[in-house]
Amino acid sequence: MRWGPDLLSLFIGSEGTLGIITRAWLKIYPLLEKVVRVLGLFDMLENAGKAISEIRRRGYVPMILELLDRETIEIVREVLGYDVPLGEAMVIADIDGPEEAVWRIVKEVRKVMEESGGETTASDDPEEMEQLYLARQGAYAAVTRAYPGVLLEDITVPLSKLMIALRELDKLRKEYGLRMPIFGHAGDGNLHPICFDPEDPEQVRKAREMFLKTGKLAIELGGAISGEHGIGISKKDLFLEEIKAVRGEGYIELVTRIKELLDPNGIMNPGKLWF
Repeated sequence: MRWGPDLLSLFIGSEGTLGIITRAWLKIYPLLEKVVRVLGLFDMLENAGKAISEIRRRGYVPMILELLDRETIEIVREVLGYDVPLGEAMVIADIDGPEEAVWRIVKEVRKVMEESGGETTASDDPEEMEQLYLARQGAYAAVTRAYPGVLLEDITVPLSKLMIALRELDKLRKEYGLRMPIFGHAGDGNLHPICFDPEDPEQVRKAREMFLKTGKLAIELGGAISGEHGIGISKKDLFLEEIKAVRGEGYIELVTRIKELLDPNGIMNPGKLWF
């Protein structure tokens, strides 16, 4: 047992504003005994979200649990030429564990997907597994090749609110008339991006508005504006909104004082966050 404040977590979550890492110890885990990949194809995006929420609600924790909407799948097919199945949404789950337990869990995960309206397939063959993962593997590369401008979101929402988030994001892209492929690590509620033409001032304006509204949506649903990529500069104002909503005004003063103590000269990643 370790006593005192958890300074390690404080440092890791600071995005370089409190210091830099000069040395690290890494823990190496053994190779997994068995992995089976499950793919579910859905005729409604919300049904895919329902399946993901239900898988986690029942206590299953897949090694990966990925979501792709129809727009993302179409872009992957068109841009990269991958022969992947087409549907309104796709969910990919990797189930890992001891040999004797994996297939039983796979059966349960497939059952959840099918109860949510999905058609499923599963494989432990390396070549087939790679084929099943093609759409997710190529998603970001395909999107950045298809569109000259990409604002990559990474909001995270509670899994109980995932279906609401997907519904509201769909409303946003229809309201603004911009392409908005939705994909991400949905097993922890993490969703991605917005696309636009950087040469079109009106599209740039709309994309920025959508970017802000997407972040505000995450805050309203009790989630976070960043679940993966960090805050940086583009989300500084949104981050203040999240902090005020989740922790209150006093937290800002507390963290500002910690910054002053650990970095009195303001040389660590200056200009980031609200410092």
